[in-house]
Amino acid sequence: MQPNGDTFKMLIDRLKLRKPIPLHSLVTIDSDCVFYGAFWDGVATDRSIYENDGIVSGGYSFNVDGISLDGINGLITIPYSSPSLAFTDSFTLEMWWRLSVNSLAAIFSQGIVAYGGTNYKFNARGGYNGGYIDCGVLGTGANQVYPGFPWKINHGGLVQGYNAFTQGLFHHSAITFDSVAGKIIYYINGVVITYGAHLQPSTPASNLAYPVLIGGQNGGASISYGAIDVGEARIWKKVLSQSDITTIYNATKDGYT
Repeated sequence: MQPNGDTFKMLIDRLKLRKPIPLHSLVTIDSDCVFYGAFWDGVATDRSIYENDGIVSGGYSFNVDGISLDGINGLITIPYSSPSLAFTDSFTLEMWWRLSVNSLAAIFSQGIVAYGGTNYKFNARGGYNGGYIDCGVLGTGANQVYPGFPWKINHGGLVQGYNAFTQGLFHHSAITFDSVAGKIIYYINGVVITYGAHLQPSTPASNLAYPVLIGGQNGGASISYGAIDVGEARIWKKVLSQSDITTIYNATKDGYT
């Protein structure tokens, strides 16, 4: 996949605004990185060796900061085309994102939340308790879904954080799942915000053959969307240490802060 016709214009605009270009070479990836999208270059191409290219659909626009999804039907879909996206062990999700509205936004997910088959999910809500996030990894057990609450689970793990981000600004978030330690940790800008235990079974869900969604979450009957801006995103099939996450944050922050 080649950059679209606006790519070079966006790079020039970024220089005019004196905003450094977050070159992907600043982040060292290896075979444990199964997806690497840098959306500020106007495409959803995967820069990892697995070529899990994303498909952009619905309401969206590329700009000097990345891609803006409209929260109505804008979505980045990474098709399930490779076993590399089927996690049965530890993994890390990390990305640069911005939420500018008072709403609940689905940011990163794989699987179907309502059916107890979610591999992972990450949501944020602007204008609520100083910036609220919830992220989780589920096992094979059934969910208990309650009206008025994002979701609760019998199996798997969920972590929540308050005062976790500043609305209208870009943040680097990372969620790590350690199946050996049974632990989920949420970082923002290289700092641990919250963490929680992962209940038995200590592996993600069994129905893994679902696409990865950026800006959306599959609820079974429909998809929930998020009005968010995304600069870049990576998925790793290993637990990144806090040192790793801080290194990535420092290598890329000049493009967003």
